[in-house]
Amino acid sequence: MKPRARPPGRRKIFDFALLKEVPYGIMNLATFFGFVGQYIPYFFIEQYAAQHRMDFSFYMLIIMNVGSIPGRIPPSLIADKFFHPLHVLAACTGAATLLAFCWIAITESTAGLAVWCFLYGFCSGAFVSLQGAAVASFTTNMATIGTRFGINMFCGALGILIGSPVGGAIFPVSWVGCQLFCAFTLLCSTAAIVGTWFALQREKHGHSKIPN
Repeated sequence: MKPRARPPGRRKIFDFALLKEVPYGIMNLATFFGFVGQYIPYFFIEQYAAQHRMDFSFYMLIIMNVGSIPGRIPPSLIADKFFHPLHVLAACTGAATLLAFCWIAITESTAGLAVWCFLYGFCSGAFVSLQGAAVASFTTNMATIGTRFGINMFCGALGILIGSPVGGAIFPVSWVGCQLFCAFTLLCSTAAIVGTWFALQREKHGHSKIPN
């Protein structure tokens, strides 16, 4: 018996040619910086609350995770029905950046920190859920979609690997330093997401080419 069609060739796990695409390269930077800063509050929020003598400090991480559940659903629906995924992703990452700066001011209020945890969890949940949609939204060759997702998530994993240990080294010296590190990495991510959109618009109007 002879097969009707030849089996597909072995696909590349890491295709460096994809990194030549300007929007995709910038998006990978956005993912990297976003994940560097994103999980710092998740790792250290309970210790922050305990050191500032706030009640129910052990509930703060739970509240943050609860907030991430609705954060993964409505923004994704909005990105699917009304706006480009990059627009919603930029808005949610920008909101997380603003919240990270606001975290510095919450030093005494247990209720204030609880509200902050829920809102930050919402924004961080949106950031995670919209990564794949954002990458897929400007992928023209669907044969490479799996490789694109893999490279993008590798950048995110590298960010997680770096961010939390750096935050852990900073906070014993200064909580404000740790908070600023979180905020500025998220700010870099927001800027890179916006840069991805502008790079796409530049290509759309014929200023540069996307390689096959």
